[in-house]
Amino acid sequence: MLLGPNAVENNLIFQLEMKLQQPCLGQTRLTLGVESMWCCEANEPGRYWTGYQIIDISPSSAEIVKTLIKDWATKPEPP
Repeated sequence: MLLGPNAVENNLIFQLEMKLQQPCLGQTRLTLGVESMWCCEANEPGRYWTGYQIIDISPSSAEIVKTLIKDWATKPEPP
């Protein structure tokens, strides 16, 4: 799910490259092939949430995603 300034039609295919804030498994970028599944207005005017399904991912990018999920799940919530 991504937040952006434009509504995105359903069933569109995108190649996304995400710059990681910190290196993960020696990589600074994550590349994914995704399909837009839904889109709705956010609570903030002029912003839209869009849900995507991963349809293409390399084994190394899949490992990065697994590592990030594990890291985020174990971090304590800020006060």
